[in-house]
Amino acid sequence: MNPAIDRTIAVDRLAFDDRAYILSSKDSPGGRGINAARVVHSFGCDTTAIFPAGGDRGARFEHYMLDCGFPIAIVTIRNDIRLNLTITDRHGLTIKLNEIGPRLDRGEIASIEGTVESLLAKSESGTGKASWLMLCGSLPPGVPSDFYAKLIARARRRNVRTLLDTDGEALAQAIEAGPTIVTPNQ
Repeated sequence: MNPAIDRTIAVDRLAFDDRAYILSSKDSPGGRGINAARVVHSFGCDTTAIFPAGGDRGARFEHYMLDCGFPIAIVTIRNDIRLNLTITDRHGLTIKLNEIGPRLDRGEIASIEGTVESLLAKSESGTGKASWLMLCGSLPPGVPSDFYAKLIARARRRNVRTLLDTDGEALAQAIEAGPTIVTPNQ
């Protein structure tokens, strides 16, 4: 629900109130759901990543995802997706700075729900083989905290197991829907 371009910057040293020199910088597609899909794919399992993408960053993100080796389902949104920064130095000090994500409107949320429903329906009709729905990551602004709970209920009606990896109010509400597996964060 909240993909990001992950920018990793290596610097010579991190120190407050002093400059650091950038040694390298690399961008890659990220967000908990994308990272989970990559892991599942690396074990030889079929996966489809469903994600919203908008703005210039979204276009870059889509381009990065074309090389991921598994199918993707893009839901176009109006606003730019997140840019998350990880800054690390040669001594192992690391700072992570994550944006909260773009505000999604009701139409964009409905489009994401429709895309998920469509893929679950393919699974039920036998044209696809989805046995799991992984719901991973934070919810961007504008997305109701019961969003994952609703998707868990839809998956359950289609006999699709669910894995939930989120936090906060979204985690609390989704647990009430009875996911198959929960991987809570601190």
